[in-house]
Amino acid sequence: MEEIDIEKKKIALVGNTQYTRYEYSSEAELQEFVYKSIEHIFGKNCILLPKTKISSAAGISSIPDGFVLDILGKKWYILEIEMWEHDYKHIFNQLDSFFFGDMGYKYP
Repeated sequence: MEEIDIEKKKIALVGNTQYTRYEYSSEAELQEFVYKSIEHIFGKNCILLPKTKISSAAGISSIPDGFVLDILGKKWYILEIEMWEHDYKHIFNQLDSFFFGDMGYKYP
């Protein structure tokens, strides 16, 4: 990937594809974009399921921004949308709660 400045806009070049950086004004705006773009981000055989609380038998729970099902790939993903402003501790705490809150996982 190559990054260049064109008219004070950051442009990322990946192969023959050009991407322009966009600053979202809020997490809600970013979330709306991701929801509308699920098929472009994950593929045409994927569907978005709405956010819902996941909890473990140990009582750890969290509410991710949604779930993505890849029908043909027989995979599923936990969707969490974050702005860059969040520090790593916030993000890692959420990842930890998703992992241990994932569909009734029990601590070893």
